[in-house]
This record gives sequence, structure tokens and C-alpha cells, in this order.
Amino acid sequence: MDNSRGYLVHHALDAIYEVHSRQTGKDYVVNLVKRTCTCFGFQATGLPCFHAARTIIFAKGNVNDYVDKWFTVVEYCKTYKNGILPPTAALDVDALPVFNMESEDINSPALSPALESDVDIRYDSDGNNDTMLPPDTRRPAGRPKKRRIRHQVEEERQKIMRCSRCGEEDHNRRTCKEPVKYQGRPESA
Repeated sequence: MDNSRGYLVHHALDAIYEVHSRQTGKDYVVNLVKRTCTCFGFQATGLPCFHAARTIIFAKGNVNDYVDKWFTVVEYCKTYKNGILPPTAALDVDALPVFNMESEDINSPALSPALESDVDIRYDSDGNNDTMLPPDTRRPAGRPKKRRIRHQVEEERQKIMRCSRCGEEDHNRRTCKEPVKYQGRPESA
């Protein structure tokens, strides 16, 4: 909430406020009834953005009252009350384990007696063991590459070689085939 100090709030209509940023010079419109802001942060996250938080403080409200209900502890407990089953490819969708809701012990969820004998989590229907093995960590033979492997889209910059002796491209002074021009003393006439 410290970041909301750099905003000036002006009351426009009933629950509509104009917020001016001192830092960027931009203006935002916050509607507290609809829980909207023109930066769309309030609508996207369900939490008041800095503009909305500054507006709520300006209107002498509690910022926690404007947080969407699914962020509350009560809704969090409702979400995880029945538990979340891991996705298993080995089990048939119709034969998923059913938890007894009478059992309050979270550490030992009881399967219904009808499904207890049918569920075998260790193997799939073919009897193959689906265990994940670690990746191969052996180094390949030979000297490691020094340069990174470039992507196909990435173009390697080609530096044009130019000879300093004759001025032509595709070779340098060391590999130049032109005869050496002698630049000695000028002949006297």
C-alpha cells in the first residue's frame, strides 16, 4: 500500500473517482461499486490495484472489504474440503476412488469398500511398470563445443574480408595473390 501514496484522488460521481499519478502523469478512473479500474488490474486479479487501494483509503474504507471472496480463508477451506485427486492415467475414469466424507482424518482417506480391491495404482492395465527414470547424465564422446548452438532463424553475421593490399574482397593481405608493388625511392631523372 506504500506504492499508492503517489496518487491524487478526486471524487467524480457517486462511487466513481479519478486518480492522477504524480509519477507518470496518467489519469485512471476507479468505480468502487463495480470494482473496476481503467488499468484493468482490479478486474483481472480480484485484488485492488494501487489506484483502487488509494481510492478506498481516500473514501475511508477498508481495502480488505474490496478483495474478491475467493481469496478469503473460508472459501479456501471450501475449495480443499473434499481433497484433490492427482490425475492418474492408470485408473479408469469410472473407477476413481471415492472418499468417505464421514472420515475427518486427512492423513488416511478411506476408500469405499467396493473400490478398494479394484484399484491398483502401481501398474496400468497392461501390467507395465510406469516408473520415471532419471535423465542420462553421461557426457558424449569428444571435445565439447565452445560456441553455442544457434537457432535456424538466427543469422550468423558474416564479416566481409577485404584485402588491405589490393582492396578486393574474399581474401586478406596474407593470402593475396597480387604482386607486391615496390614503393621505394623515386627514380631521379
